Formats: sequence, structure tokens, C-alpha cells
Amino acid sequence: GLATPESVADPLAIPRLSAELRSAIQTPVAVVWAPFRKALALAGVSISALVVPALAIAALAVVLQAVLLRSVLDIGHWLGIGEHRLGAAVALFALLGGVLLLDIPLNLAIARLGRKLEVALRMAFLQKVPRIADQYFHSRLLSDMAERLHAIATLRSLPALAGGWLRNLFSMLFTAGGIVWLAPSLLPWVVASVVVSMLATWASIAFLQDREMRLRSHGGTLIRFYLDALMGIASIRAHGAGKSLQREQEALLVHWSDANRGLQIGATWVEALQAIAVGAIAVSMVLQQVATGGTTGSILLITYWALELPALA
Repeated sequence: GLATPESVADPLAIPRLSAELRSAIQTPVAVVWAPFRKALALAGVSISALVVPALAIAALAVVLQAVLLRSVLDIGHWLGIGEHRLGAAVALFALLGGVLLLDIPLNLAIARLGRKLEVALRMAFLQKVPRIADQYFHSRLLSDMAERLHAIATLRSLPALAGGWLRNLFSMLFTAGGIVWLAPSLLPWVVASVVVSMLATWASIAFLQDREMRLRSHGGTLIRFYLDALMGIASIRAHGAGKSLQREQEALLVHWSDANRGLQIGATWVEALQAIAVGAIAVSMVLQQVATGGTTGSILLITYWALELPALA
């Protein structure tokens, strides 16, 4: 018979649920990551003892570049001989070339890990599909399954995302250390800049996630609409339903466009508020350094790092 309100409130109480669906509902969240961790092991994706130091060295090199470029402003005062200036310029270009040579193999290694991860997950998916009961596929839309398989390619960027996160972390630490090294009195402002930037980012996650999920839901509806339209093209032509189909698609596109606009407006407001907050802190740092009578090169370098630190945080 029909399900009672009590049984609807508790999905596990509905007798028509298959064993596979009951198992899927009762599966803890931690188990969902088990195939992913297995794919990571098969692909050999781990925090290598060489990748992490290489990322740290690359981040440190970027900070050193700013220090050296700042020193170029005073090179005429310290090096009066032309041969010495030429040697300093050669050393600077050698450092820039070394950083480039370090970035190329590092990025290639991260991209190779991403390809291995995607292949491992696709193989795991193909091995899993024959063991799934038919009831599971009957409870899922064909377009949804196709989109899930197509979205596996997104995981290729996961190693690059992790590498970028580590690199930004090291860059933030080195940049903060550089500011404190040049002006120890700016330590409270450095801590405030990092804390405010991170708290603003965490506070905006829920605000933006709701709008992003709404956009993805409308995008999934459009994908299903395209697939269903292609599968039923013969019936659509036979009944002359082309105009009705176009009106339905237009309505879906309007909802998707509104969701996209809402996400962009929300992201713009978040970025504006963050820029105002961290910009005020950066201006305060520069003004304090100017008041203490710092040199022109130090003030320029602190200004650059003060504006860069919130973005890294």
C-alpha cells in the first residue's frame, strides 16, 4: 500500500527499498573515500619526499626574487665598478633561470600524477560496474551516471590543486617571515592580515557553496534535458513538439543564467569585502613603516609583500 508519513520521514522504513539502496543510505561517509584512497595507492600519488622540498624551494625562490629586485635599486650605490654590476646581473638572471628549470619538471611530475590518478579511478569504476545490481541503475538517471563518469576527468587536477596549496602555504610563511625580518614591529599587522584573510574565506564558504550548488543543479538539469531530447528525437518530430521543447529549454536556461548571475554577484561582494579589509591592513602596515623612517627600497618591498600576503592566505 501507500507509505505512511512516519515511513516517509524514515526512508529506511519503506519496505520497497532494495538491499542495495538500503546499503547506500546506511554507508558512512568515511567509506566513500575508500575507493579514492585505493586509487591513490594504485596511482602512486603520495606526498613524495622530493616534491614537498621542491615546492618549498620554489616558494622561497619567488620571495628571494623580490628581495633581489629590491636590491637592484641600490646596486649603483654598492657596486660602482661596471664588472661588478655585470656580475650581479648575471647572478640575478641565473637565479631566475634556475627557478624556471625547477618549475618545469615539478609541474610535469604533478601533471603525470594527475593522469595516473584519473586512469586508476576509471579502472576502478569499470571494475565496480559489473558488480552493481540492476536496482541501483534503475534508481539513477542515465544522464546522471553519464555526468558522473564524465566528471572523473576533473580529479586530474587534484594533484595540481594540492601542489598549489602547499606552494601557497610556503609562500605565505616566507612572505610573512620576510616582512617581519625587514620590520619586526609589523608582526601584529602580519598576523592580523593572515587571520582576517583566512577567516573571511572560511566565512564565505557556506554563502558561496549554496549558490554554486544551485548552479550545478540547473546545469545537471540541462544535461538531462539534452540527453532526453536526443533519445526522444523521433517522438518529438512525430508530434511536432519542437516549439514546446524550445520553450522548455528556454525556461531552464533562464533559471541557469539567474543562478550563474547570483553566484558571480555573491563572489564579487565577497572579494570586495575581503579587499577592503585586507587593503586597510596593508595600508596601515605601509604607513607605519613610513613613519619609522624606512628606506625607499624597504617600503616598496613591504608594500608588495603586504598586498601579496592576503591573497596567499
